[in-house]
Amino acid sequence: MKPGMGTYGRYLGTTFFAAAAAFACDAGVRTDPNVTAELDLPGASAPQGRCGTHNPPAEEVAAVDQHLSVVRQAISATSGPVTVPVHWHVIHSGSSGQLSMGAINASINVLNAAYGGNTGGASTRFSFSLASVDYTNNSAWYNGCDAGGTETQIKNALRTGGADALNVYSCNPGGGLLGWATFPWWYDGDPQDDGVVILDASVPGGGAAPYDEGDTLTHEVGHWLGLYHTFQGGCNGQGDEVSDTPAEKSPAYGCPIGRDSCRRNAGADPVTNFMDYTDDACMFEFSDGQGTRASDAWDAYRATSTPGCSSNADCDDGDVCNGAETCQAGACNSGTPLVCAPGQTCDSSAGCVGSCLPRNATCSSNADCCSNNCRGNGRCR
Repeated sequence: MKPGMGTYGRYLGTTFFAAAAAFACDAGVRTDPNVTAELDLPGASAPQGRCGTHNPPAEEVAAVDQHLSVVRQAISATSGPVTVPVHWHVIHSGSSGQLSMGAINASINVLNAAYGGNTGGASTRFSFSLASVDYTNNSAWYNGCDAGGTETQIKNALRTGGADALNVYSCNPGGGLLGWATFPWWYDGDPQDDGVVILDASVPGGGAAPYDEGDTLTHEVGHWLGLYHTFQGGCNGQGDEVSDTPAEKSPAYGCPIGRDSCRRNAGADPVTNFMDYTDDACMFEFSDGQGTRASDAWDAYRATSTPGCSSNADCDDGDVCNGAETCQAGACNSGTPLVCAPGQTCDSSAGCVGSCLPRNATCSSNADCCSNNCRGNGRCR
């Protein structure tokens, strides 16, 4: 038990790299080095079978950031609002964990308040709509959902939708864990694993005080959208890769307002941020930078309206009037529309057709003239 934290650790988090399958341990239990470190606190006890996989390696972080940078330049800054469909899978053992529709709807309301900026933080482009709910009465799944093999069984049987569909699995993971999630850039490598797992008692009124106001789901969905912990990287480097969240040496617990664990860096610790480990009642905000990063990650990895591609040929819509579509960072980008001369129309295969200006007519470009030659004196040849 962590001092002053009841029986629950904050989050398993999502620092489990896709390639970390190579580090699989015999117990098959989901792990996070941040949680392992937290268990070194006085009085803390590690759950049996816990293994220590790594935070996202620097190469992964750098590759993701480079990809997001390219996507940010290629996609319009006026990306519109996104409504995320939520498929909720209730894993229960008899009445244990059998969440009511009221509790599930309350959780969706918490998500919408947090990501809509209604709790005091930045407003993001994301809202959430409950698309489906299913119930599975399976004691082994309910009490063993943190074991890798069991989690795989659950997701293989229940996962619904594509990269843009949020699948939430509520169950009773062991070891005091509250939840974990997958990052969006892992989807292509293992689509079936994509989603969020939470402790059922962390929903609003669920009883996992002080983590029973629904913000475990808020936190884990942040990871699902591409956000890191605020304390990632500690006081050094780029931290969580968001410029407006001050550096933080380690996770914060309770609600230590004013804590400054990186005194050589500007700003007190962001203990009220949803991506820290503080009590639900303490956290209430995302930053503008986190909203931007989540938006970029959505466009890069989850937006189904942007087709994937490997070459410009994959993006060609066959209409010359739309210009030459290009493939950048795995996403198709629109070309520059063909501008025809006055009186001309654009044919999808032939391009500009119809009227053109005769010899000596006033012109502004070669395309204006039937001769395709607008001389320096502004008249067609």
